[in-house]
Amino acid sequence: SEDIYYDAIPSENYPWANNAFNMIDGHDGLAASMFLITAGTLIFLSIFSQSWKIQYLLAMFCLSVGVFLFFNLSWIIGQSRQIFLGDAGSMLLGLILVYSLIVLSEVEIPTIKRTAAPWILGLPLLDMCAVVLLRLVSRVSVINADRRHIHHLLVDKGYSDKKLLFLLIGLQFIFCMVGAVGTILNFPDWVLFWFLLPVLCLYMYFRLTSLQR
Repeated sequence: SEDIYYDAIPSENYPWANNAFNMIDGHDGLAASMFLITAGTLIFLSIFSQSWKIQYLLAMFCLSVGVFLFFNLSWIIGQSRQIFLGDAGSMLLGLILVYSLIVLSEVEIPTIKRTAAPWILGLPLLDMCAVVLLRLVSRVSVINADRRHIHHLLVDKGYSDKKLLFLLIGLQFIFCMVGAVGTILNFPDWVLFWFLLPVLCLYMYFRLTSLQR
């Protein structure tokens, strides 16, 4: 039954995902870019249900975040003029997305499938889950800051700021595309739900092999 998969991803659990954008905010332009891609996906999907209130809300934030992104990239504006989100700013972006997901997935005729929500949140959610699991396995506090996030690993591997940012933007775009296509083409919930597991396993494998080198 599809209700099984909906019960496995209750909308009441969405709010904790807003912290994912705080945890991914460790590289210039990363959190803002993740927000713009995810918000853009939700705006696009809202067209099919005429959810204009959410469209306007997300569009206003996209405009603000777009301006912020310009001043957040040191290789564009210079370090002396660079500005940052901070914890409050990154968590606000996550909160706006979580609120939008709840509204769009809980209306009488849902705009998005609830099982597509993790795909649309994408890389920030995946990275948070992986980091929390690694901290639990290592028997350290899940709230302790460390350098186990994907952007830290890529920096340690020698990726430049631009290459790292564009690579992670590409990954987020793929995740959002899966969620959007799965919603539009009405993929079975079991497909969207269970395919999350091999993706997480592959991601964890990459993380573990990277940490051992």
